This record gives sequence, C-alpha cells and structure tokens, in this order.
Amino acid sequence: MIGIFIQGLLISGGLIIAIGAQNAYILRQGLLGQKSFMLARYVLFVMRH
Repeated sequence: MIGIFIQGLLISGGLIIAIGAQNAYILRQGLLGQKSFMLARYVLFVMRH
C-alpha cells in the first residue's frame, strides 16, 4: 500500500515539474470545475507583464 502511494507521489511530482506549477494548478481547478477559464486568463496576464 505504501509503495502505491509513493509511486503516485513520484508520478505527480514528475508531472508538475514537466508542465509547471501554474499549469498544474489550472488543470486541477479545471478537473474540479472551478473557474478554470478565469484562472487561465489571469496567469496569461501575469506572464505577459
């Protein structure tokens, strides 16, 4: 059981590193159905300025 947890933790960490923390946050919010469009616009605005 612990092995499965550690494997999931490592895979999640690898995905966050690969796609970036901001994108992971937006993907998570989108999967939860919480204001993903507004968050994406905010991150785009912040990244451009």
